[in-house]
Amino acid sequence: MLRSPAYSNHLSTNQQGSVIVEAAFVIPIFFLFIFGIIELGRLYWVRTSMQLAISEAGRHAMIHTEESNEAITSILESSIYSLDPDDFIVDITSENIGGINYKVINATYSYRFITHNLLSIDPITISYTSKFPILQ
Repeated sequence: MLRSPAYSNHLSTNQQGSVIVEAAFVIPIFFLFIFGIIELGRLYWVRTSMQLAISEAGRHAMIHTEESNEAITSILESSIYSLDPDDFIVDITSENIGGINYKVINATYSYRFITHNLLSIDPITISYTSKFPILQ
């Protein structure tokens, strides 16, 4: 059966359904971009929260020179806002460099992505170390 030129011309100008096809390509990339921004923001927030908590514990150690490492760890864990202190590993050591005593506070956190079930992303380890002189 021969088709008329008017019928074939009608098929080439028909645009119905093209928006759905275009959206099927664009929407997954858009959501990946949005979730990436959210995850990077959360990652930065966790890192900044760790820095703040370690700084507060370090300032406490500088002023209260006779505090035990457990007490300093307790101060650090109470300064971590909206994060589970059980997910943190805190290591506090003492150093003497050039006759000056230092407390070295190291905290490690296992960061789990929001989308770890959806994208099978393994947790990453965030660590932050800071050294504080002990005033005597």
